[in-house]
Amino acid sequence: VASGQVLTAAVIGALVEGGELLRDLTASRSRRELGALMSHQGATCWKVVDGRRVAVKVGTVRAGDRLAVASGDRIPVDALVVSGRAVIDERVLTGEPVPVTRSSGDSVFAMTVVHDGDLVIEATGPASESRAGRIMTFLERAPIGETRMADHARRVADRFVLPVMGAAGIVYALTGNATRAASILIFDLASGIRVAAPTTMLASLIAAAREGVLIKGAAAMEKLANVDTIVFDKTGTLTMGEPVVTDITTFNGLGENELLAVAAGADHGLNHPLAAALVAEAQQRNLELPHRVKTDYQVGLGVDAVLEGGRRYLVGNRDFLREHGVRIPPRINGHGLSEVFVASGKEVLGAVVFTDEPRPEAAATMQALADPGVRRLVLLSGDTENST
Repeated sequence: VASGQVLTAAVIGALVEGGELLRDLTASRSRRELGALMSHQGATCWKVVDGRRVAVKVGTVRAGDRLAVASGDRIPVDALVVSGRAVIDERVLTGEPVPVTRSSGDSVFAMTVVHDGDLVIEATGPASESRAGRIMTFLERAPIGETRMADHARRVADRFVLPVMGAAGIVYALTGNATRAASILIFDLASGIRVAAPTTMLASLIAAAREGVLIKGAAAMEKLANVDTIVFDKTGTLTMGEPVVTDITTFNGLGENELLAVAAGADHGLNHPLAAALVAEAQQRNLELPHRVKTDYQVGLGVDAVLEGGRRYLVGNRDFLREHGVRIPPRINGHGLSEVFVASGKEVLGAVVFTDEPRPEAAATMQALADPGVRRLVLLSGDTENST
C-alpha cells in the first residue's frame, strides 16, 4: 500500500484470507459428508393418530408416538414393535448379513430397513437419542480440523512473522526501494504453511466419507501412521454382505439340482435375500424352475407352496417346519450363516445352506496391511461362530 500498489496488496490479502476461508468451508463440508450418512431428521414417516396415518417429520417424533412402517421403509427411531411381523435388514448397525424377523414385543432400531412385512411400532425416544442418532452426534462433535501437524504448522508459521518483517526492513534499509521490501513480505511462507496442513487433511476426510469410511477426525487419521493392530468387522467389510448358496444336503435319494429347483420355484418373486440367493443359484446352474400354482407366505418363516403337478412343498426355516409338524434333523452338514429346509408332507427332502462370501480383494488387503508392519489383524464380528 505504501508503494502505491493497492491492487496487489488487496489480492495478497484476499489470498491469505481466502485460504483460511477454504479451510473452514472444507471442515464444514466434511462434517456434512459424514453426518449425511446417518442423518434423516428431515425425512417423513407415518404417525398413527386415532387409527389414521399422518405424515410427520422424523425430527418431531417423541417417545410414545406410534408409527407405521412397511416394506422398503427405513425405521425412523428406536422403538418397540406393537403389532405386525416383518423381516428387517439391520446390517447398518449390527453387521448381520441376513435380515432378522421382528414381531410384537421386539426392539427395532433407527436407520434399519424393513425388507418385507408391516409393523406398528412405538417410539422409545426421539431420533436424536437413537443409536444411529448418537453416532451422528459423535461425528458432528469430533474435532475434525485439529491435528498435531496442523498445530505444529501454525507454530512454525507464527515464528516466521518477525523474521520476515525484519528481512523486509533490512532490504529497504539497503536499497531504499519499498517495492523490493514488499516483495519479501509477499513471499511470506507462513500463510501457506498455516493453510496447507489442515486443508490437506480435511480434503482426505471428505474423500474417505464419499467412500463410506467414517473417521472421527483428522487427529485420528494422523495416528494411522503409528497403527500396528487393525480390527475388522466381517459382514460387508471382509465379505460381500449378501447370502449365497454354499451347500445343499438332500435326503431320500433326491438330487441337488432337483431340490434347488423346488426351493427356488417356491421362493421365486419373494422379497427376501435368501429367496433371491436361491433363484440366483438356480439360474447359474441353468435350472428350469417349476411353476408355482398356489402360495401361502409367512413373513420371516417360509412359504407353503403348491407347484405344478399339484405337489405341496414347505420351504422355510426350522420354526416354520415345526409349526407344520415336520421333524427335522438336529444338524445339517455345511457351515453357513443360515439354512432353508425343503419338505413335502411330513418328510424333509433336504436343506440349502447359505454363507456370506469373502470379498475377492480381502486376502490381498490383509497381505498389503501386513507388509508395512501391521503386526496384528483381528476379526471382531457379531456373526455366528460357524459363519465366521
